[in-house]
Amino acid sequence: MKNSEARKLLFKRLYGENFPPLVRFACRFTTADAAKDIVQDVFVEFWEKAHVRYDDASCRAYLFTSVRNRCINLLEQELVRDAHIRNIQTDNRLLELDYCDSPEKSMLDDEHIRLVYRQIELLPDKCRQIFRLAYCEDRKSHEIADILQLSVRTVEHQLYLALKTLRKKLTGK
Repeated sequence: MKNSEARKLLFKRLYGENFPPLVRFACRFTTADAAKDIVQDVFVEFWEKAHVRYDDASCRAYLFTSVRNRCINLLEQELVRDAHIRNIQTDNRLLELDYCDSPEKSMLDDEHIRLVYRQIELLPDKCRQIFRLAYCEDRKSHEIADILQLSVRTVEHQLYLALKTLRKKLTGK
């Protein structure tokens, strides 16, 4: 048997024996789809390191350690993304509070309301659509993202830009 055929057989056996337990392990820390992707990527990397010789025990240890490290990387990326989203949400709330900094100010007269609606109409199409869904239809960011098939991050960013633009045009700040 040729060396490459022996390598393929070893890989096929390792894949068959270890893929399911590796996916179950990764599922403890992430979604099933992400877990499968992680394990698949680890096996691709393992295959590409063809020059490295492992015995069965060290192969299994290598695979589990690699999956563990990739899960850690994914969770750290999620933390950064979630922190960014929380910052945008906080900025949006602060902009809203700035805009309505007193009860009297929230009781806008008809002329001011017409001015606000005119400024909303001047927003870019997607931004205006997202703004209307959020503030006229009182929809949450995740609902808007589902409706428009966008990421929540994009929706939050567009709301931030809309509020920032409206604040600047309406207050001069």
